[in-house]
Amino acid sequence: MEEEIKHELTRILTRKYTKLLVFFGFVLVFLAYAQVARAATIYISPATGSYNVSKTFSVGVYVSSQEQAMNAISGVISFPTEKLEVVSISKSGSVVNLWVQEPSFSNNAGTINLEGVVLNPGFMGTTGKVLTISFKAKSAGRASVLFTAGNLLANDGQGTSILTGMGGANFDLTAVSEVETPEEDTEPVVQAFPRPPVLYSPTHPDPGKWYNLADAEFNWVLASDITGVSIFGDRSPDTSPSAVSDGMLTEYKFENVEEGVWYFHIRARNRLGWGQTGHFRFNVDTENPESFEIKEVDRKDRSDPMVEFIFEAVDKTSGIDHFEIQIDDKGVETVSGEEPNYITPSLGPGKHILKAKAVDKA
Repeated sequence: MEEEIKHELTRILTRKYTKLLVFFGFVLVFLAYAQVARAATIYISPATGSYNVSKTFSVGVYVSSQEQAMNAISGVISFPTEKLEVVSISKSGSVVNLWVQEPSFSNNAGTINLEGVVLNPGFMGTTGKVLTISFKAKSAGRASVLFTAGNLLANDGQGTSILTGMGGANFDLTAVSEVETPEEDTEPVVQAFPRPPVLYSPTHPDPGKWYNLADAEFNWVLASDITGVSIFGDRSPDTSPSAVSDGMLTEYKFENVEEGVWYFHIRARNRLGWGQTGHFRFNVDTENPESFEIKEVDRKDRSDPMVEFIFEAVDKTSGIDHFEIQIDDKGVETVSGEEPNYITPSLGPGKHILKAKAVDKA
């Protein structure tokens, strides 16, 4: 039974899909449209944090798939072996029902591997826990924990890949010197204004990427001395929220955000007053590219087996990321959105089918 399940997952993972048909031969007829794939991401949460050397801390691996149920996940996570080591991996509370391979890690190679299935009806949501990883900080500095490979498949019976982003994390590791303990207990004294809470977003984890999600969620942790939080969201990168507390919030959700670049701002208050403001950029693009047109470059020799095309696609918000192209039943080829000219391989006489899709950066 286990071998059959592994075989089925392997079959699903190798399937490909396309959406746009363009028929051409030596007499060519074109039909084209643009489509944005449904958004699904794998991310690490929290995405930032500060920890002391020799201490352990835990992070979660999560999946977000709001528009379509997913039923399979795979990934490889890398971490710097000189700064971190994995203490343990926990599957407790995971949305994965069946592990094709048990999650594993190598502290020598600095890798974590995972591959599993979410049985029917799959998972749909923004905070589906996959794994919990416990790290131990080994040395001071910045430690980046990143996905080097990954995939998410839709629960659509075809194994459609719906992965649109992989969110990593950066942790600041600090060496702590030994301090002599006072002989008498003293009441803790606040020494400084509070630092901005560290923000992370399960829906828009990477500030440098675009997401096809109009609802943006943010989470943070409050220090023990905080007495209030003020938050605000707008299109300016340096806005400071008002000196009026919105309460002891640890999460917030913006709904139906318009397209474009946005910023979430937050600052905290302790008994000394309000601290500096923290800012988090998030990018929203929920619309398909405005247009997609394919033009054939004129050929003097109509018997030339190689045909050149120009792809003219426009997306004013995030821009065109790439084109996905398939000729007949051959494999899908990806061409950068910065290279709109495409030349086919040598084609035999007769009619052929070109399938192409313009994908924006969301």
